[in-house]
Amino acid sequence: MLQKSDSLYLQTVIVSLLHGQMNPKQRCLFRLSILTIYCFSFFFHHWTLVSASNASAPYPPTDEILLDTGSSGNSTGDDGRPWSGDNGSKFAPSPQSKEATLADPRSAIGVPYSTARFSRSRFTYTFPVTDGPKFVRLYFYPTSYSELEGSKALFSVSSGPYTLLANFSGYLTAEGPNNASREFCINVKKEDQVLHVTFTPSSSNDSYAFVNGIEIFSMPLNLYYAAEDREVPYVGQTTNYPIESSTALETVYRLNVGGPSIKATDDSGLFRVWSIDDDYVKGESAPNLSPPGVRIKYTQDTPAYVAPQEVYLTSRSLGRNRVRNRQNNLTWILPVDLGFMYLVRLHFCETNPKIVDVSDRQFTIYIDRQMVDNAFDVIALSKGNSIPVFKDYAVRIESTGSKC
Repeated sequence: MLQKSDSLYLQTVIVSLLHGQMNPKQRCLFRLSILTIYCFSFFFHHWTLVSASNASAPYPPTDEILLDTGSSGNSTGDDGRPWSGDNGSKFAPSPQSKEATLADPRSAIGVPYSTARFSRSRFTYTFPVTDGPKFVRLYFYPTSYSELEGSKALFSVSSGPYTLLANFSGYLTAEGPNNASREFCINVKKEDQVLHVTFTPSSSNDSYAFVNGIEIFSMPLNLYYAAEDREVPYVGQTTNYPIESSTALETVYRLNVGGPSIKATDDSGLFRVWSIDDDYVKGESAPNLSPPGVRIKYTQDTPAYVAPQEVYLTSRSLGRNRVRNRQNNLTWILPVDLGFMYLVRLHFCETNPKIVDVSDRQFTIYIDRQMVDNAFDVIALSKGNSIPVFKDYAVRIESTGSKC
């Protein structure tokens, strides 16, 4: 067994909003803490995908739509991905809305941000797609379009029964004239095979809605959903929380702990963006790299498209001081909105070659100041070294009480 002086590690964090009852948006500090037991190491990862095919095979999407709204013809984004304009295409919105090109395209960040679709009235995009879960990514560049001021853009976005964004201000979200994006997960029913995305301006007379780009990308069935509804531990409750096929999710955070940000094109096939965790981790910790030569052993339960290898090879550490580790936690504080359910997915991968047996390394996990695992053991869950695994939790951030 490893001596009790080892360090504590964390790798990645994913927090997703479970769309349901919409409450007034207040802000709360969501806490995620890791406390070592016997000062063993810990690895944390974000959301996962599962495949029934070869574990190393890339995921072949059944639907991949990149719509450059407000433009005509084809164009290429800065990342090399091909985008299609919506003018005159089968995806053109209904009723017809206006398109705009930035007066100074150099002020934008390239496709799809140099053109926009906007209107003072409601407009809807209709996408024929296959059934199953999809990523829906919306891209916004808040600026003035024609006679419309960027600060006047205030609108809601819906898809079927789901309100994806309510009273959304791209200008405030991007904190001024910068680009912003939002990512959602929606499961399309077999009897529908169509995805509607509707933009509705606020009721004030001078408000309008706009969008610069829309991306529809299919995902593996078992990324969040399953053929049958599944349940995950419900923080603070004795019962589990169901993740149903009718559940929609919004990505709130996807953090690569201890490592650099990862661009969509450097992801493992699903074009996700991974952010650094520097702004959220509290207390003293140091980034760590796995030992040289470590090879991540993907499995059928956690295939290669779950996350790029770079995610699993970086972490944070409290160091090897046994006394100090027993007195400190690794804590991430994430601002979230009150009154919502959140899905927290933690990914783990033990890469220390000295840790191969159950109980070699254990730690305690707290979510929102509540203990969810008092002796978490990566090897017990993964059945081996360098094998990635994940654990899901559902937590409700209340508008009252002492949790915030």
